[in-house]
Amino acid sequence: MGNERHSGDTAPLAPLRSRATQRGLLTLYLSYRVVLALLLAGLPLSGMGPALLGSHAPGLYLVVSLLYLGISVLALLLFRTGPLDVENTSHVAIFSDILCIILMLHASGGITTGLGILLAISIALGGLTANGRATLLFAALASLAVLSESLYSHLHGDFPHTAYTQAGLLGAVFFALALLTHFLTRRIRESEQLARQRGIDLANLTELNQLVIAQMQTGVLVLDARQRILLSNDAARRLLHRPGPLRGRPLQAVDTALADEIASWAPAQQSANRRFRPDSGGTELQVRLMSIGQQRHQGTLVFLDDAGRLISQAQQMKLASLGRLTASIAHEIRNPLGAISHAAQLLLESDGLDATDRRMAEIIGGNAQRLNLIVENVLNLTRRQAMPVPIELPTWLLDWAREARQAYRLDAGQLDVRPDVALDHIEADPAQLRQVLDILVENAHAHFPGDKDDLRLQVSSHGADETRAAYLEITDNGPGIGAAQAEQIFEPFFTTQARGTGLGLYIAQQMSEANQMTLEYVPREQGGACFRLYLPRQGESP
Repeated sequence: MGNERHSGDTAPLAPLRSRATQRGLLTLYLSYRVVLALLLAGLPLSGMGPALLGSHAPGLYLVVSLLYLGISVLALLLFRTGPLDVENTSHVAIFSDILCIILMLHASGGITTGLGILLAISIALGGLTANGRATLLFAALASLAVLSESLYSHLHGDFPHTAYTQAGLLGAVFFALALLTHFLTRRIRESEQLARQRGIDLANLTELNQLVIAQMQTGVLVLDARQRILLSNDAARRLLHRPGPLRGRPLQAVDTALADEIASWAPAQQSANRRFRPDSGGTELQVRLMSIGQQRHQGTLVFLDDAGRLISQAQQMKLASLGRLTASIAHEIRNPLGAISHAAQLLLESDGLDATDRRMAEIIGGNAQRLNLIVENVLNLTRRQAMPVPIELPTWLLDWAREARQAYRLDAGQLDVRPDVALDHIEADPAQLRQVLDILVENAHAHFPGDKDDLRLQVSSHGADETRAAYLEITDNGPGIGAAQAEQIFEPFFTTQARGTGLGLYIAQQMSEANQMTLEYVPREQGGACFRLYLPRQGESP
């Protein structure tokens, strides 16, 4: 498509006709000549033809008709088997027609025989393969030949009656056919030029559409009526964790969860938005379905999006204005907060306060610190940027676990780390990955009821395979999270504790996405909470 992309300039019309079209028309003309020559030569020899054929000069007619037959057959064979030029072959064929038919016309009794009309057919058919000027030239030659034959016959007294009027009318017919053929040929060539340009435009548009689809973050699948994949882009293969080609494969063999969603969808619907988790166990996907085809049941257009990414984008838009507002007034907020905190601290240092006043001062100081923490967290959200480096994951996890046990006063049995040797290296921002895990451990510690010594945490890594993405999993033996709360835990400012900010899990999710990871809550039948941090596949840079 590269060289044709700018081929909108007007070119001469003659070369625009395709080679196959030219050769086809010339083959038709040459075949007509063979059939005509067989009739003109064979009918008199068989005694079945009209008596006028060769009636004036039988010897001349026989020689010319056989010569015409030989020329016609030879021209067709050479053109079909050899690389003869189309236009030159057409010119030679028309010229030989004029010469041979005029001689046979004279040998059969002149213009009154009506054989001259055969020249009109030759000019019309030959003109389809020759350019317009050549067609007019041959019309002029045929007219001169007819007039010359009439003049010759009149001067030599070959025929009792002259036929100049018929010769003139026949010449006018030749020119009329030549002009008509030239007009039709020009229209054909203009149509071919337009069709060729439309073909180039369509090819350019098709390539542009394919490029746009390939660069989309939304996965696209086109299915036929039997749910076989006709088209897929890179995003669809990445979201479904199917790196190989999908075209021609049944959807059921690619992802049964998606196939079941589509099977349960009523084809009469114009569109649908659903959510499902692919067979690979990766992030939850949102699928939009649309019927395609004239009857709305000939196929299905499938759009796939990362549901977490869509939710994150919506939340990011909601927090964008809040972040800008917080950043602009942070200084003004922190100044009175600092004064309030300092005043509360001074009150607490006073010896004259009774228990009630002291408790009030503690509440003032605690809430001032909480408000300052909220401002800090919102500011951090607006400034998050990952600096990924290679991490040797098993060693890194063991080092992190040792520090986490010290920070939360946990022993080795309470925080168990089980790295998968198949997942040895990843690329991520170590500080942000550490903060994500710290938030999850802190949440498990804060929400565990009763004696903290009974808390059990397990951090494990799992390598990727053909159907599953690699992930880190953090589980605990706490009370777990209810289904209603599970849908809101990653929303900003959602908390079930009176002293919580509701930003911990939201920050963890945002930092995960900054590293091209996906943090999800996974319900467990055996109880407790389970968070999975899906890692980018090998070759996907954060």
